Amino acid sequence: MQNARCKMQDARCKMQDARCKMQNARCKMQDAKCKMQNAKCKMQNAECRMQNAECRMQNAKCKMQNAECKMQNARCKMQNAECKMQNAECKMQNAECKMQNAKCRMQNAECRMQNAKCKMQNARCKMQDAECKMQNAKCKILHFAFRILHFPGGPPGIRTQNRSVMSRLL
Repeated sequence: MQNARCKMQDARCKMQDARCKMQNARCKMQDAKCKMQNAKCKMQNAECRMQNAECRMQNAKCKMQNAECKMQNARCKMQNAECKMQNAECKMQNAECKMQNAKCRMQNAECRMQNAKCKMQNARCKMQDAECKMQNAKCKILHFAFRILHFPGGPPGIRTQNRSVMSRLL
């Protein structure tokens, strides 16, 4: 009976050993499943890291584009300021030109006035010249009349000329 007990004990141990082996196999299977699940998680984690890296790169690109837009905006503002400055310079030059034009008009008016004064002076001179010629003619007539009165026959040698002049006058 001892032998039967030992055999039974031995059978129980073998069964227990089989159960343990089965349990061990289950644990190994569970461990393999966990390792597979862990590998999947690691892959998903790597994918997430890649997506995160891509998002960071995309974010960096957006920041760069935003910086470029800001620079472009600053350039536009600078160009706008330059245009305003040039516009102001043009307005100043226009004002200077208008002033210069007004000065020229004033000088032209002064020249016209001076020209008119010169023409008036010239007319006076011509009138004085005409008066002088008239007085000269009067003097010649008086001189001629004086000679006729003092020399009724005319001075010697000119008698024939004076008679012809006198006949023209009378």
